[in-house]
Amino acid sequence: MRLVKMLDWRGRLEVAPNQEEAARIRAGLNETEAAEAAWLLLPNGTRYRGMSAIWAALAVALPVVGDLGLAIYHLPLMRPLQDRGYDWIAANRSKLTQLLRLPPDGE
Repeated sequence: MRLVKMLDWRGRLEVAPNQEEAARIRAGLNETEAAEAAWLLLPNGTRYRGMSAIWAALAVALPVVGDLGLAIYHLPLMRPLQDRGYDWIAANRSKLTQLLRLPPDGE
């Protein structure tokens, strides 16, 4: 979350932790869905999950970089590879935070 807030220097994204019940309700997510991955909810109701949410958020915050990332993401074989990598990192984020000695999100 810190990185997204830092990159969104134009303030186009509203970033909320998955523990925030009001954000989950707005996105139409239950606790399990919210805990499993990052989500992006667009004003038109479109929802993006996981790696596609990351690239779509970057496309909003940093149009050229994000658009390039989305283009690469949609190349053959890239989407499943990136999704698996994202899912592995998401499933192991607390272990990785400890291993890399990163402060927990929110600090």
